[in-house]
Amino acid sequence: MAAANATSLALFNSKICLDLWKTANDSLSSQNATSEAMLTQCIGTLLGANEDNFWVAYCNNPPDDGCPYGYCPNGDIAGFLTRLSAYIISFATACVLNMGNNSSEIIWSQLLTLYSLLVSGFISLAKQQLARIHAEVALLIVGSPLSCFLWGQTFWNLARFRRRPWTASTIARHVLLLVSFGLYLAFIIITPLPNKVSSFFTQESCYQAGLDVFAPFFLLAKASVWIFPVEFLVLLLFVLVEWNRRKSAWLERQRGWYLSWANARVFARQMWTKYPHTRFMAFIGVPFIVWVWVTEGTAVLSGVGIVPGGSVSFGQLLALFAAVPPVLAIFQVASARESKRRVLRATPAKTTFRISKFNMQSYDGLDTFDPDGTEKLQAYSEITEKFAPEHLGHHRGTAAPDEGLTFLQWWKDLLRSAITHWAWLMLTALIIGAAVGLVFTFRYLYATGFQVTDS
Repeated sequence: MAAANATSLALFNSKICLDLWKTANDSLSSQNATSEAMLTQCIGTLLGANEDNFWVAYCNNPPDDGCPYGYCPNGDIAGFLTRLSAYIISFATACVLNMGNNSSEIIWSQLLTLYSLLVSGFISLAKQQLARIHAEVALLIVGSPLSCFLWGQTFWNLARFRRRPWTASTIARHVLLLVSFGLYLAFIIITPLPNKVSSFFTQESCYQAGLDVFAPFFLLAKASVWIFPVEFLVLLLFVLVEWNRRKSAWLERQRGWYLSWANARVFARQMWTKYPHTRFMAFIGVPFIVWVWVTEGTAVLSGVGIVPGGSVSFGQLLALFAAVPPVLAIFQVASARESKRRVLRATPAKTTFRISKFNMQSYDGLDTFDPDGTEKLQAYSEITEKFAPEHLGHHRGTAAPDEGLTFLQWWKDLLRSAITHWAWLMLTALIIGAAVGLVFTFRYLYATGFQVTDS
């Protein structure tokens, strides 16, 4: 078998096959039946010997007038690990931001994903090594729900420039987000241009045969056209029912009416606080699932998301390791919040002892007209107010975690947080399970020969 493979490779690498391959796109060669037959034999023998070498040779000069073997692989843009990393980073970062902590630094992993895909895409365009479908997949990955939220938040903050503090890190983050949005728009403008206007893309015959709808943004896909209107109608019905049930308890009549702009804002804040799980599913879970659906459907079913031979490039591995910090950030934030609660649970007992001791030693027989006595009374009042049970709730979110936190205690806090917030854990598992199910479903459809006509 090895001898046969070596013979086949020698045949393909011979001068005859190489010359035929270099002139495959010439009009004279394509009209020569003998040349076509010999080239077919070269390709066939190589396919039987080594698939990886075939793709290397085929993609060095892919034909423009046909699509016999589908798209050439581009793992750094449309590879499975690249897409998987983008999914993990997007969902994990959204979860950390939803926890409400001061965790804006975590978006650097998302920025790394955006710029790596956009810069790789523009470099491939300059070298004319990018198929139009790869550009569309890159745009789908970059234009994730999280990216849209970050871009919208950036413009919102710029509109309220004087109302927020600006540090060097904040300015750098906003500048990078604005630049990435500009690159994204430029990519969107270039990608649908026909080859008569721009000659950046390769394998145009494959794109025209496979896709006839340009959908670089997940909201433009067919799946989004019917999923998001249904979600909007369900949310609208839910809000109307809650308005009818709770308007008298939450709102005050204004001129005999509950419906006013001020009451609408109060009601929106109450709904946002009272139903965090519904909010998470509606604004993070469903968009994430639809985004995975559209991206996988475009990448896998069009044939660009499956790299022949299963080879993994360095760029894909680098993208996958970039997903580690957001995942670790979820564990860190969850453990830190449980550590704060543990400290607060232990605080009232210590405070009671300190106040009682202060009372026995300093407050008995205190002369309030004495200057020292007045200072002691003021100190006692401050301690009592600071550690009063009703005042502890105000500081619940700002309590410092245990300074001497051990590795074992960190895991205990993480486990307790998972048990306490089991509903969040189940909801997250449901969303991740749906996304994983979509990934394997599309791979199965591709393996069975299913093809997509548009995204």
